[in-house]
Amino acid sequence: MAELRPYQPGWRDQLGQLLMGNERASPVRRRFVSGLLGSAGLGQTGMSLVDLTPLAAPLSANEAYRDYQDGNYTGAALNTLGTVLGAAPALAVLGKGAKNLASRSVSLYDPPVKPPRPFAADYPAGAPADARGKLTHTIDGDPITARYVVGRTEGGGGDVALPGEALDEIAKAGTGEGIRVLPQSALGRDVGRAVFRPDGTPKEIAISSKLTPGQSSKVAAHEVGHLIDQMASEIPTAGLSRELTPLYDALNTGRERASNFMRPQNLKYTGDDIPREYMAEAIRAYMADPNYLKTVAPKTAARIREHVNANPKLNRTVQFNSIAAPVAGVAAGGAVLAGSDDAKASPMASEPPPGAVLSDEPPADTGSGPLVVTVAPNRGQGNGLRTLNNVLAGGDGLRSAAPGGGALARLGQNALSQRELDAVDEPTRQRSPLYAQGAAPMEPASMLGSQAILGLGASTLLRPRPVRPDESLEEQLLRVLREGGA
Repeated sequence: MAELRPYQPGWRDQLGQLLMGNERASPVRRRFVSGLLGSAGLGQTGMSLVDLTPLAAPLSANEAYRDYQDGNYTGAALNTLGTVLGAAPALAVLGKGAKNLASRSVSLYDPPVKPPRPFAADYPAGAPADARGKLTHTIDGDPITARYVVGRTEGGGGDVALPGEALDEIAKAGTGEGIRVLPQSALGRDVGRAVFRPDGTPKEIAISSKLTPGQSSKVAAHEVGHLIDQMASEIPTAGLSRELTPLYDALNTGRERASNFMRPQNLKYTGDDIPREYMAEAIRAYMADPNYLKTVAPKTAARIREHVNANPKLNRTVQFNSIAAPVAGVAAGGAVLAGSDDAKASPMASEPPPGAVLSDEPPADTGSGPLVVTVAPNRGQGNGLRTLNNVLAGGDGLRSAAPGGGALARLGQNALSQRELDAVDEPTRQRSPLYAQGAAPMEPASMLGSQAILGLGASTLLRPRPVRPDESLEEQLLRVLREGGA
């Protein structure tokens, strides 16, 4: 059984920690230290100035010894050669891109069981299904095309976990062969390994022959999680730490607790490997128990669906579906899909443009002055602004949004209910070139991104204007857009 040990920093990491200081370092300081040493205290970050000096020799010797202890013989060999002055930078460049993501512990646990939600609560307005009752689209609107679907698969049915045999099929789709079982001696201290070529394409997945059946299935699922993550171009973990940290702890200790979490660093993962371990375990949890991940980590579940379900490298083999919230849907093509209470994964938001003003008051007619953006966190204003983003950016959702157009017309009075906002927003966001931003949740960061769009020449859009009796609401809105607010 693999030994659970606390992370012990090497010499390079210790120097990095010394230069970073005890206080929370700024991004500028972190970049400086990383460029100087190749580490900011938590694992190597790449080639550095130190690698061009005599100090590279003892640092490489220390790293070679640590790699040898961990069973990473390739890394040990490269670092041994790196002790020759001048060789370390060249070897760093040669080795960059090759990736070896390994399991170091067999102490993996199944997700804790959570109460399931009834199907009627998930799809209150009906679910798109074929004549056999099979769902045709995920809750996010992506067509279901995969051989294996994790989560909801049938109208009225429960969440379905990934069957065990599917792990081998996913491995074959990625590497061309199934999961290999190797002698423990071939894996060093690792119990499983996902190997990727220098260009990032998957090469193989292997697990130890010493594992019990229960252990091997969990380790294999973890490595398949790495495979899915890499084929999805590394699913971003930004903004998910509050979900990923307790999730990782529960899956590696079998306990749910509020503090003193176990982290990848406790298994000696460093640098860029840390977020990849978090995401591999999240994917393993999703495959094992979709209801669990939705319950304890809804943003993480949404992030996985966002990066996997529409990915042509993956969506013929595996897709993730989950459950949706009881909110009003908007008819589109006959079938009705309700929105999701799985919070959408947030993209990084931009700052407001120069001249934009944040206000707690309702929007006012500012003439040619700066746009006054209302901040109303409890009124769903983020979704309303996002809807206007889609309209301003050329999304063609106005016709589909006509049933909820009255809500959009009342945006200026800040008098919208959450149900009305959802009804307007759902058909517009998927048609907009800002779809990736439109998938953001109602959070201040997302609202800032919305305000950045609104500040670019839209200052008169909310100004009161005469109503023409011969025009429908849709025609009035289109006229406003064509006239640029005149």
